Amino acid sequence: MAIIYDNLLTEDQLSKVLTIAPATLRGWRSRGCGPAYFKLAGQSRGTSRVRYRMQDVEEWLEQCRVEPAKAELVEPDEDVIEKYRFDGELEEPDFIEVK
Repeated sequence: MAIIYDNLLTEDQLSKVLTIAPATLRGWRSRGCGPAYFKLAGQSRGTSRVRYRMQDVEEWLEQCRVEPAKAELVEPDEDVIEKYRFDGELEEPDFIEVK
């Protein structure tokens, strides 16, 4: 399997793409989560050796995707409809306690 090294992003570049702080990416790496990354040999003073491949970031984002639950439509009870039907006078509605 050939690895394509186009589109390698620095920590700062990826943090801007994801609109998160670079420290968040560092935290993810230290905890072993977040997108896959490369740690390149050698290091210039004050620069990170870490690079992210856009394909890996996109795959990781897909894994983070959440499908919202589909709500079931329920027909309201006729008594409830009648109770809250507007008849020209406003009355305080009864509050239903939700647990």
